[in-house]
Amino acid sequence: AVELLVGHSWYSSGTWTPAEHVECVKVQGGSAEAPLYHVTVLQMTPATDYTMRLSWLGNPYPLTVSCRTAGRPPVLEPPACIQRRPNGVVVEWSAPNPVGAETLECQLEFSRDALLAQWEEGTDICRLDKGSANGDPKPRGGVEVWTATIRHLPAATDFLVRVRARNGAGWSADFSKCARCRTSDLPQPPKNVRVCTRRIGGVTLELDVEDEAGAPVTSIQAETFNIMQWHPATCEFTLEDLPATETASTDTRGMTRRGCVKLGNLPAGADTYCRLWAVNAVGRSVAPSEDVACRPTDKPVAIARMVCIGRWPDAVEVEWKSEDPEGGVVEECALDFKQQQLLSFWQNVPSNMIQRSAPRCGLRGSSRWRARIEGLEPETAYNVRVFAKNEVGWSDESPYPVEVRTADVPLAPCNVRSVHVGLTEVQIEFEVFSDPVQARCLDPVSSVALEQAGYLVWTKLPPERVAFEALKSPPQPPALPDANSGGSGSRARGAGAGNSAHRRSTHKSRTVSTDGGDGGSSGGTGNSRGGGGRGSKSKSPRPHNTEGS
Repeated sequence: AVELLVGHSWYSSGTWTPAEHVECVKVQGGSAEAPLYHVTVLQMTPATDYTMRLSWLGNPYPLTVSCRTAGRPPVLEPPACIQRRPNGVVVEWSAPNPVGAETLECQLEFSRDALLAQWEEGTDICRLDKGSANGDPKPRGGVEVWTATIRHLPAATDFLVRVRARNGAGWSADFSKCARCRTSDLPQPPKNVRVCTRRIGGVTLELDVEDEAGAPVTSIQAETFNIMQWHPATCEFTLEDLPATETASTDTRGMTRRGCVKLGNLPAGADTYCRLWAVNAVGRSVAPSEDVACRPTDKPVAIARMVCIGRWPDAVEVEWKSEDPEGGVVEECALDFKQQQLLSFWQNVPSNMIQRSAPRCGLRGSSRWRARIEGLEPETAYNVRVFAKNEVGWSDESPYPVEVRTADVPLAPCNVRSVHVGLTEVQIEFEVFSDPVQARCLDPVSSVALEQAGYLVWTKLPPERVAFEALKSPPQPPALPDANSGGSGSRARGAGAGNSAHRRSTHKSRTVSTDGGDGGSSGGTGNSRGGGGRGSKSKSPRPHNTEGS
């Protein structure tokens, strides 16, 4: 038998009321002398303090117990925004779930964070059986996790959200405190925009974009500045892929990704200013990126220096170096020449006489070219200019044409001296200054004419009485410089071949003259008069060696 007393004044026996709905079940765990029972009293008033008095047969002393029935759920904690979307948010909160007073439902209301805004009720509310949407385990200790999705909201707007719960006793006394949530914002402007590659008619830009929570950047818009205003430009863009699984987060900053934008239809030879906009599901960024100067691949630079590597009586051979602009390889070269005369005109060298002397290496490298100009006049100076071409066009003309010269006659011998005097012969040594470029192609001295001084005239000795020997050959010509542009003070005329005042080597020879009397007189006289003599077309009796000067 169970008697109930409202409140804890059990000593007021006049207010005891017998309980009508009582369930008594004997459970395991007791003994034969003291059995264990489970007593349930139904149809009691919620949130009320009771004193129970239990009595049974054979026991003159009833058992008194104080207890309280469960009431309405308490005021909940404010919900948390776990995911932002362009047109909505996802919120999450916890509700108590004690045994016997389980939470039956929850109610969510939201409104704009503005004055005189009205509260609206959310409908998409559900209970999570496996814990938080963030992946956290289900809370223990009689607490359940609830989540709600609020849809059809304007983007980039702040909202206030509040919740309450209901169990068998009724709704919570009040809503929770308001939590502030915000839908996804417009993207930030692209950052770190820089030109990474130049190509024909366009450039490739590299940039970083920062994704807003719930609204990653989906595209890039480009604008170019022309005629005092900005114009939309066609571009191709690529962005790094998003992770396979996105973790819900309340952080307003998203991840940073790197991307590339390809711009085309840009004018060659000029800087075009460009700016970029980031676009996501909400819209275009409020501001553009910083202006970037974009310049596509240019035509090759003017070739200012070349080197003459060969001189013949009717031809010259020149070599030069072309630099490849970024994104535009030099495909061919053209060479023009003319005499250094007032009424001369430029003539073009056939393309089959121009060849690439060294293979091109690297994406942005250089090439060596070589050309042979034939059909020239001997002992004549010529001006030479060269042009390089890529897909953009031909390079500009060099400001200083290069001077070259066909082969010249040897200079007069100097330092003539007698080194040996015999009974029937005399040996004479002398030096001849020669151009190393010409000496690479022709013998500096092929023969020697010897004259003997008389009383009134010079008498030329017959060739059979003269034996000629070259003691030392000139060095090889200098190599092509690494850069097209010369050093300070260097002009194209100085780079031309065949100017003995700039490049001169000493060629030492020995002449043996038979008939001692005449030879001695000739040697002595030649030494005293400076060794003046003229060249001859006779063939050298022996080839020259190739030792350096």
